[in-house]
Amino acid sequence: MPSRLGMRRSAALGAALLVLTSCRKQPPSEPPAEADGGRVISFAESEPDPVVEEDPAPQRKARSSLPEPVLRSLYSCWLESPYPYMFDPPGPDDTRGIPVQGFRDAGKFMAGIGGIMHYGSLSTCMAKQAGVEKTSYSSLDPVEAFAGMPVGQAGAQWRDPWSFNVQIVRWGRQSLIPDPSMEVIRGWTADEIYRVMFRRFFRLMAHSYLELEASGNVESQYGEYMAAVHGGKDGLDYLHQRYGGRLPEYGGSWDGTQWTPAMSFGFWLRRRGDATAEELWLGLQELLELYDADWLDKLQRTYAGGEVPPARALSGRG
Repeated sequence: MPSRLGMRRSAALGAALLVLTSCRKQPPSEPPAEADGGRVISFAESEPDPVVEEDPAPQRKARSSLPEPVLRSLYSCWLESPYPYMFDPPGPDDTRGIPVQGFRDAGKFMAGIGGIMHYGSLSTCMAKQAGVEKTSYSSLDPVEAFAGMPVGQAGAQWRDPWSFNVQIVRWGRQSLIPDPSMEVIRGWTADEIYRVMFRRFFRLMAHSYLELEASGNVESQYGEYMAAVHGGKDGLDYLHQRYGGRLPEYGGSWDGTQWTPAMSFGFWLRRRGDATAEELWLGLQELLELYDADWLDKLQRTYAGGEVPPARALSGRG
């Protein structure tokens, strides 16, 4: 079973899927558990998209340092056989679902980082690209081989499972965001896959970041979170008690089955501790400017006059 929040290693890296974060787990024999959770996933519940609107065609081109055929192969691999429990059926505004193995018409992605990294599995797809063997279900060796650099933060003062190499996040931001027009699988473009499948996840990650930054006391929230977890408090329970009910328009069940707004707040708090939040936010903005520019602009205008400063490492950390 997966570890409880904060007790196992995660890996963050800004990809087209924002980050690659994993926890050490064994292959599940039943519907999987989310990376920051620790409970069995069913992904049975459905919520509407927080905003239904017409989306304009992308105006910019992605500038990935990796060749398009590599990106296409990487992401088509992920879509070949992800766990079907991670997706809702296509929504009423979707003309069709994305055909993936085991679930003919996959709709909205309701999982989170573990779903992207392992239940897809992006780490397995990176192993294929790098020509290495994935030695265990949660091994990060394929990520390091594909990126050519370590996942973990060098010289960490403690064995903190939340400390990661900011360079690999920067590499992911610069390398792994595909052009929206790129055909990924069976005639589906990256833009179409974003709109049908991943829009809820990336919008939630952006909205939770801006909400947290606008609070003006991120450092104290981070300190309270760390004190609670290192003091023996269950991380998921803490996040539910502290942030449950925030950003309810994104839905998600607080039973370990789906990625919730409270989990997103916890993600951004942890990223303050290792100085990766700034690079992740830059990567998320770049992705949304390509795929969801009008929505991002409207959201940013509701916070601090449209400008929110990039996240910085908190005092004494990173």
